[in-house]
Amino acid sequence: MARRSIPKPWRVADVTFVEIEISHRTDRQMRVEFECGLRVVITSLAHVLTPEFLRESWGKLNKRGTYGVDEVSTAQYREDLEQNLHRLWVKLRQGAYRAAPVRRVEIPKSNGKTRPLGIPTVEDRIVQASGASILSAVYEPLFQEQSYGFRPHRSAHDALRPLRSNIIAGKVMHV
Repeated sequence: MARRSIPKPWRVADVTFVEIEISHRTDRQMRVEFECGLRVVITSLAHVLTPEFLRESWGKLNKRGTYGVDEVSTAQYREDLEQNLHRLWVKLRQGAYRAAPVRRVEIPKSNGKTRPLGIPTVEDRIVQASGASILSAVYEPLFQEQSYGFRPHRSAHDALRPLRSNIIAGKVMHV
């Protein structure tokens, strides 16, 4: 596999710093960028949270989700989307953003009991999606290939496939 070029690094003491443009990419693309062998240190991700990035996160949201404690639905938020995203970006940039309380709803279960469900506001969902996307892009390449727990696009079934093939091939003495 050919290595992709990354931005020119600069050195401070024994650590190499490199600017990384993070967007909604595939795990494979981020992994290729980290395979250059550089030790990457990211000191702040504030520059990544741009209005465009928030718009990308908005695009990936489940628009059928219900409203949070502020009673603003995704349809209402969409009516003035650009202004709402800009206002959210300003609050994030100034450090003034505070997550709203989560609306608690009781979901009935088949045995007659209920289970609690927390529903965040639309803005909280956008910020959470943005944060998750950034952290995933930063840390996903550092996980080992055979690690499957709580990773995007991986499941328990994916973890069982190599195990099954190793057992069938006779490479395992005990399970």
